[in-house]
Amino acid sequence: MQDDSPGRRAAAYWFSDGLPEIVTGAEFALCGAGLMLVRDLSTSILRATVAFGYVLLFLCLLNGWDRGVTGFLKSRVTYPRTGYARPPVDLDRVYSRQIFTLLHLNSPAGAPDANVTQYYRRTVFVLLLAGYLSESLWRHWLPAIVLGAAAGALYALHRNGERSYSWWSVLVLPVAGLLVLRPTPPQYYNRAVVWIIEGLWLAGVGACRFARYLYDNPMPRRTEGVCL
Repeated sequence: MQDDSPGRRAAAYWFSDGLPEIVTGAEFALCGAGLMLVRDLSTSILRATVAFGYVLLFLCLLNGWDRGVTGFLKSRVTYPRTGYARPPVDLDRVYSRQIFTLLHLNSPAGAPDANVTQYYRRTVFVLLLAGYLSESLWRHWLPAIVLGAAAGALYALHRNGERSYSWWSVLVLPVAGLLVLRPTPPQYYNRAVVWIIEGLWLAGVGACRFARYLYDNPMPRRTEGVCL
């Protein structure tokens, strides 16, 4: 990060253990598995009902529930090791708060808060767009192109952000897209596999970061009391 302020360090600390990516990646993988399940159901009414419930649950997770799950896991794993830090605020909320402050000219304007993140805009939205394009405009060669474009966008958008991705880690996405070039499996399987690739990739990146975090930050030993 170019800005090494306390707020930016706190924002980077939120992603230091990989748990946000593990949780979001699991959501994407479950979405792909749900698409396979929905298309394999017999009646159209049952498919529509299950699809509506599944999409609603997925949107609820992306709109805040996943952050609660991540915070719960951090309270059990991260905070006992390296301490608590205030989670970063989504940048869209910061913009709306600044507009509200400007409308009230008599209210004092404080210093801008640097503990912000664009994780949903720069990571989740990019993967959602790639999955939607592969789902709606399906061709057997499309996953390699869409996942390659998503990999380039993820690398470019996160270079100076609170969570950066190395070039070799994003290279996994287009390589995985090349593996599904052949139209041998059923068509619905091919469409849903893009969501699963994205989810497994994001969860895998988070898992590698999580393993490195656990190795570098073992659980501190508790001081045993001495009875006299």
